[in-house]
Amino acid sequence: MHANRFVKNHGPSIEYDLPRLEVLAHICEQVAGVTTARVLHADMPRQKVVYERLVLTEPMESKIDDLEIMSRVGRLLADMHTAEFTVTPDFSAEPYPLESLGIDQHDAKMLTEALPPGWFHSDFWHGNVFVLDVGNIVVIDPLPAAFMFSRKHILASGALDVAMMYMSLLLVHPLLKQFFLSAPPHMAAAEKFLMSYLEQRDACSKQIVTSLRRVIRCLAEIWVSKLSARLVWPICAAKRTLATKSILAMEKTEEWRKI
Repeated sequence: MHANRFVKNHGPSIEYDLPRLEVLAHICEQVAGVTTARVLHADMPRQKVVYERLVLTEPMESKIDDLEIMSRVGRLLADMHTAEFTVTPDFSAEPYPLESLGIDQHDAKMLTEALPPGWFHSDFWHGNVFVLDVGNIVVIDPLPAAFMFSRKHILASGALDVAMMYMSLLLVHPLLKQFFLSAPPHMAAAEKFLMSYLEQRDACSKQIVTSLRRVIRCLAEIWVSKLSARLVWPICAAKRTLATKSILAMEKTEEWRKI
């Protein structure tokens, strides 16, 4: 093992993952303040990828009380979503259909117009974003979980990545951490991230915020509904109970009562 390398087993999905990693690297080249772990070598027979080893000691969630960091991540994501790239035959030329999440046509149309389809990370949760000591960020693993999004989509309205991060700050944590989770600071962080993103995209209207909250709610429901397929019963039941509690706390906040 080389100290400057990291090897990850991708399994059978490696042929789908590599094009997504290439697109992320291209996006990062265009956006100052964002980087990712470079792919050094792909071992297709062994289904492994050798990455540049980065020192990632500050996951985004560890900065939950630093609202300026949350704001910066929102602004940088907005810049990533407007970066240019070529959609190769590896992907669908059509953007991810927002209606498939369960939101109505009005919300889907409004969000698509306000936040036009661009690069789609597809798993933009706090575990895939790390903060460097200068306030810049490292974004990794643009690889959709099969239970959330299709691998064929590399285009989507920015609403999806934003909703994924917001939802994950409240729901996606180890069981013990979720049990003791303090909702107010996580809500404050999620709101700061959300509003900073929309301000950077010049899309900070009441109607857009309301529609985006409905996408967040839909993603939360999907995530909770899929727990039973991924976890054994006792852990699944506990996580579902805690997640439901967090969702109810979210909906009782002043911002969400306006929906």
